[in-house]
Amino acid sequence: MKNKEGAPTKDSKIDSIQVLRGIAALIVAIYHLKYLTADNPVFTSLLDFFFNNGAAGVNLFFVISGFIMVYITGSKHYTLRDVVDFLTKRLIRIWPTYALITLGYAFLTYRFQISQQIWPILRSILFIPLADHTPPFYGYSVLSVG
Repeated sequence: MKNKEGAPTKDSKIDSIQVLRGIAALIVAIYHLKYLTADNPVFTSLLDFFFNNGAAGVNLFFVISGFIMVYITGSKHYTLRDVVDFLTKRLIRIWPTYALITLGYAFLTYRFQISQQIWPILRSILFIPLADHTPPFYGYSVLSVG
């Protein structure tokens, strides 16, 4: 966006950063695509050459997301109620998808032994680590990225 004088506005700067965040997400997606192309070594090696470090895309994505949150909220003063509202909205937005994917993954992984795995699955859905590890790992869940 531009103002009357033709100069970029504050919103257009965020739009350009959003594009960079989209590029970071694409780097990660393309990085994972190489596992689907195992039958084509030429294409896999090409993906390795251009997108060998998918973790860098993840890191860039999170750094940009954190910057955007601080940039948008940096000049405002919030109450405890505002913080609770924010966390509640995030939980409502993220947790149902996480729970469904964890349940689906557990069902596909454990199939007929799912009754033996019910406690690890419930702990994972409630964000309780399945093991006690020292930082930076803090444990794990049924769904490895959870």
